[in-house]
Amino acid sequence: MNIRKLSMLAACFGLVGACWGCDDSSNDVSGKDTVVCDAGSLQCSGTTLQECADNAWTTLKECEHGCDADKKECKTEDDPQPPEDEKVCTKNECKEGENILKICAEDGMSFSKEKPCEEGEKCEDGACVPEGGEVVCEAGKKECDAEKGKNAYRECVDNAWVDKTCEGEQVCSEGECVAPPSNDNCTAESKKCSDDKKGYVVCTSEGKWGTDVTPCGEKEVCDAEQNKCVEEVAPECQNDQTKCADDKSYFKCVDGKWATEKTACADGKVCDSVSNSCEEKCTDNTARCSADYKEILKCTDGAWVSSKKCNGNQLCIDSECKDTVCTPKQDICAGVPGKKDKYAMYHCTDKGQLGELVEAETYCAGECTADKTACLVCKEGALNCTDKGVFQICQKNAWVDIVNCGENKCSKDKLSAGCKCQVKEGMKNADLRCNADASKTEICSSLKDGEQKYKGWVEHQDCAGKDKCETKDNKTVCKCGDDAFSCNENVLQLCNNGVLEDKIVCTDKETCDAKDKACVCKDGDRTCDGDNAKKCVSGEWIPEKCKNNETCSETLGGICVTKEASLCNDKDPAKCYNNLIVKCKGGLYDITEVCPVECITSNNGAKCADACVKDTQACSSDYKAIVTCSSEQVATTENCKTDERCLEKKDGNKVTASCVKKECEEMTLVCDGTKVSLCQNNEKKAVLDCATYNLVCKDGACAAKN
Repeated sequence: MNIRKLSMLAACFGLVGACWGCDDSSNDVSGKDTVVCDAGSLQCSGTTLQECADNAWTTLKECEHGCDADKKECKTEDDPQPPEDEKVCTKNECKEGENILKICAEDGMSFSKEKPCEEGEKCEDGACVPEGGEVVCEAGKKECDAEKGKNAYRECVDNAWVDKTCEGEQVCSEGECVAPPSNDNCTAESKKCSDDKKGYVVCTSEGKWGTDVTPCGEKEVCDAEQNKCVEEVAPECQNDQTKCADDKSYFKCVDGKWATEKTACADGKVCDSVSNSCEEKCTDNTARCSADYKEILKCTDGAWVSSKKCNGNQLCIDSECKDTVCTPKQDICAGVPGKKDKYAMYHCTDKGQLGELVEAETYCAGECTADKTACLVCKEGALNCTDKGVFQICQKNAWVDIVNCGENKCSKDKLSAGCKCQVKEGMKNADLRCNADASKTEICSSLKDGEQKYKGWVEHQDCAGKDKCETKDNKTVCKCGDDAFSCNENVLQLCNNGVLEDKIVCTDKETCDAKDKACVCKDGDRTCDGDNAKKCVSGEWIPEKCKNNETCSETLGGICVTKEASLCNDKDPAKCYNNLIVKCKGGLYDITEVCPVECITSNNGAKCADACVKDTQACSSDYKAIVTCSSEQVATTENCKTDERCLEKKDGNKVTASCVKKECEEMTLVCDGTKVSLCQNNEKKAVLDCATYNLVCKDGACAAKN
């Protein structure tokens, strides 16, 4: 008799005491147990997704948005909700005759669970409330809470308000989380700061905020109150920080600035200059070090006051000025004691002495850097060739890979640094080679990294496929078949007797397309064709005839503008503009020459002077310095700061120069919102508004919207 049959007999005798007629065969009629469910199958029970395991239904997951009985899976937030007339419930209910709360599922198709009210509570209007108490809120009701933010709301749960927040960028509107408005209405030409405060957007003529962000200048941020770029000012302090005003009071930091009003210390306390907080009075005639270790403090009348400042080579240690070898809490590179010509990185102790090694038993391969902040890897600007022929330059104490020359073809000699290859004028007939997978040709070029010049390989032509490049008889070419087209940079080429020949040179506003066998323009781009304009549509130029009183301006973005919009006449002679000789070109001034000393008017229009005019002051030709000419006609310069430029002012016959904050580059076209402006005397003077032509301003010219 097997174990299952034995247990059945035991159950039989246990239930009736004496089970007459029970035997082995009568309890195994079918030979199988009752099957409740198939292993691994799924079903919905209310809002619970169940799985069959060990012939019994077990909870697999509580579905937040309801359970789909047909698909046998949890619904998502995006799944369609059932019609109202098919819902079993729309809110929580109280179980009739019992103190039990029935919870309505989110999809309204079932009561997901029942919850007995706790002792001292009763079920009333779909919520457990204190007996004799009032209903605080209706279960499931939601309200926006604007005081806590645009995305804050509260929901009634168990007769109490629970604070919640909308997901992502959603905002609360009429108790529901919705997407924020896509575009606020605005007044044309008005500005508002971008979200990151690094620039601003301009309102278009249609009254909608533009998408192109005009960046603020270097060291500037956009002020949300003024909606314009202002100089970025670092906070003076961290909020809630304090500093002593005197020995009995202190200043608080509020909104990143020190308050002007003092806060008094409590009775019996003084403001400690080391901790910058109110402390118990110290014992007179005792001494200690200041917080920066640079002076000795002495207790006088219960307060710490400066007694002695340590010199530049010392720090205060144990209330005395002592010689130090490093700055406390800063790692330092130093010689290893007792080991000649050996260096390592050390932790510096609070007392300015060498502590433990930064990395145990790890020493520098050579010396320390000049500032002793690290082990010296290489000297700035040094050159190197790896075993595999990679040319390297030392930058910021590290070897940086510049170009792969190939084995035995790298040179670190200063006179022929880089790859051992031949560079010729105009990159014509220079050395060529195939790249690693023979998919492109590479040409030997004269390159520059900072102030370091070197020879290196750069991409020359895409052969349109691997193994298409070959070197034969000292010639490197892209293999091709007759009548095959290829693009060499911006030149369309045709294969003739196995050699690619130039056919069309594309313009700056076109790209070479070998597949279409043509130069293709970018949709929306514009250019000039004489006095008329052209617009790119579907990769082709479509002519646009300008009106009689208009002309096409390439400088302003290939658009038709009134002839009166020009700032000058192309036939006018050259003239002086500060230290520049400018000539009219396309209705706008163009710089033709920069005078090293001074520009003076001549019979032919303008010319550069040979020497400065004595006892005068002017700006340098690049506007980066003030040039003063002495009575002996000796010029001296005073450089402006990096974010400044020189500006001249004329008072009668006297000219003075000064350094001011730079707003734009002189005599260049810049964007100011949707307007193209010319920079003159450090001011942006509007030339035209691109929005008039349904265009945007980009890089100082009107351009198509992306």
